[in-house]
Amino acid sequence: MSTVNELPFDEDEVLVRFAQAERPDLTEWMRRYPAQARDLARFAADRWSDRADTSPDAVAVTRVREIGLEVVRARRKTTAGAIGVNGLMAAAAGRGLDAASVAAALDIPYALFVKLHRRLIAPESIPEKFLKALAETIGRQAEEISAYLRQPPTLANQYFRADQKPIVSDPETFADALRDDPESTDEQRNRWLA
Repeated sequence: MSTVNELPFDEDEVLVRFAQAERPDLTEWMRRYPAQARDLARFAADRWSDRADTSPDAVAVTRVREIGLEVVRARRKTTAGAIGVNGLMAAAAGRGLDAASVAAALDIPYALFVKLHRRLIAPESIPEKFLKALAETIGRQAEEISAYLRQPPTLANQYFRADQKPIVSDPETFADALRDDPESTDEQRNRWLA
């Protein structure tokens, strides 16, 4: 039986991982990913059919499946760089964490995590060791987080009553944000800025 990674996958990734597994236990995969159970069963039925059909049509279908898997993998790689519209908070939620839990796990002020989520911190100013710790905490790759943080800043999710669209100020550095936060401690500053 192959091991199934416990991280949450999107629908395509579940099928790709199942296809890549050497001897997957279909029942176990269907139990862990019930939303994809039908697709897993269909794939398994096609993959494990008793007859070895070498007709041109069967070969073509097999090749189409291989191409489909390659496309899914390629799409996964291109979208991996952008964590998504909901950003770091959604990535954290995927691990069962909220913003306060992530901030506590990283030993940073809550407001600093929110600024990171909204991309209000200059990405080049963020220490590499912090990016790695953040990636580990929310279950993502450091490269994904870096790509997300390089996107334009976002406004808070609120309605504004103004004649013009509000503008976002220039990003501040990670060090300034941590130093200027009234809730930051000497230990936090020493840990992340030393």
